[in-house]
Amino acid sequence: MGISQIIHPNGNYPLNTKLLPKCKVKNYGTLDEFNIMVKCSIPEINYLQEKTISYIPPDWEEIIVFDESITVTSGSHYAYFRTITERDLNPNNDLAVSSYRGGILDVGAIKIVSPSGVILIDSNIPYPVSGKVKNYGDYPSSFWTYFKIYKNNLLVYIDSNYNNVLPDTEVTLSFIPYFCTDTGNFTTILKTALSGDINPANDSIVDSFRVISLTPGWHKMPNVSGATTPIKNGGALASLGDKVYALLVIIQET
Repeated sequence: MGISQIIHPNGNYPLNTKLLPKCKVKNYGTLDEFNIMVKCSIPEINYLQEKTISYIPPDWEEIIVFDESITVTSGSHYAYFRTITERDLNPNNDLAVSSYRGGILDVGAIKIVSPSGVILIDSNIPYPVSGKVKNYGDYPSSFWTYFKIYKNNLLVYIDSNYNNVLPDTEVTLSFIPYFCTDTGNFTTILKTALSGDINPANDSIVDSFRVISLTPGWHKMPNVSGATTPIKNGGALASLGDKVYALLVIIQET
């Protein structure tokens, strides 16, 4: 007889998680076994529980769930599981030890990189889609991130990305490129989804972009940010992607 697997507690948990210690016990022998005692102890929190397996046949695993729950606290802890069997020929597998930790789970979206600003319509060349996310928590976390594009509350694009991000780390995620087949104003949403996240307020961010079609003629362009000199006689505007360039001619009188 022996402990074949520790299910809980084992690994990382959000703070204040309540769980029941759980393990698997296996009869590695060739004989039926009766009245096998299984113990779970976590000395740091004075936890000690016992369960008895009334019968277990050869080469059989039994899941044992202890009756009293524990609450996960901050820091690293150790749990000990043991089987007690008379005439056990292999005492080396009677004891198993797991380590578990309580901490913060928190990831969030921090920036929509692309698309943004003003872009030209082009149904043949896709536009890159990307955004930045950050792990604010204590553990490396694997989670889904979703990128959505809406026009007038109609969902026109969605893609997702699954990644593992280390604590206090930012990563830029790339999604399937977007084909701009319509002009107008669009809303973008970047959203993370992690079970147990303690701060849903930073999970998503919202931005916008505009798609235009440049045909021959005059087109109203965005205001030039930071311009101190008006564009008039001899001046010109040109756009490329989400950038607007101003050409100014300054005549100095002598």
